Amino acid sequence: MVFDNDNHGIVFGANAGLVKKCLLRNNTFFQNGTIQNWTSEISIQNTDSCQIFQNILIPISDLHYAASIFGYTTTNMVFDNNLAYRYSGNQNDLIYTGSPVQFTTTNTLMANPLLASPFAPLRNFFSQCWLSGHQYGAAYLWFPQHWMHWVVIGWSMVK
Repeated sequence: MVFDNDNHGIVFGANAGLVKKCLLRNNTFFQNGTIQNWTSEISIQNTDSCQIFQNILIPISDLHYAASIFGYTTTNMVFDNNLAYRYSGNQNDLIYTGSPVQFTTTNTLMANPLLASPFAPLRNFFSQCWLSGHQYGAAYLWFPQHWMHWVVIGWSMVK
């Protein structure tokens, strides 16, 4: 669970050099990039044969991305079964795959993850989808002084 960072949620890859055969799976990235625009929940840099699976990606505004690659290259990237959504309502360009295109997305849902109560002051990142037979993400409750980690829930594309 990564949220409210001032920059990207995570930088995946290498600025100089190349990261090979790595995996980013079963994470929730929520509204990072709080002090600057054009950041991403997942900022992809130089990678080869890496996989990004089963993550929940929620950018903070229309000026932020769920995932992106700018000025870097990736080869053999697998970007599969992720869920991306903007609470602002604009679901266009959630994932920027580069110019020219560096990777493609597969089975990525652009839908509300139905987090129970993701906004301050009392945050509950548990997904309401659990109650409806869908299983997404992780369950976290956040209180101003500490985290309570309840249970990690597996990802399922049950419909």
